[in-house]
Amino acid sequence: MYSGPNADEIITDAIKNGNYFELLKEQQTTVLKVYSTTAYDIKIVDNYWYNENGELIKQTILINNKEKVIFDKFKEAESMLLELERDLVVAS
Repeated sequence: MYSGPNADEIITDAIKNGNYFELLKEQQTTVLKVYSTTAYDIKIVDNYWYNENGELIKQTILINNKEKVIFDKFKEAESMLLELERDLVVAS
């Protein structure tokens, strides 16, 4: 299963590229937001959600107020379970 980059790697990369970032503590998660601007002044926000163990659980990107999910650990786990369930039905 995809584990993604850790927060330290993302922060280091943001600093190297001169991007602004912020860490927000929510109940049991930490959200790391990295703000960047590309050509033609397009604003991008990369959002990373980490659980209390520092594991990436969700990653999204926001461009021009449109959000795209890059990774969602719970959706990935759900699809793996559904695939396993389908395989069990086929096998029996």
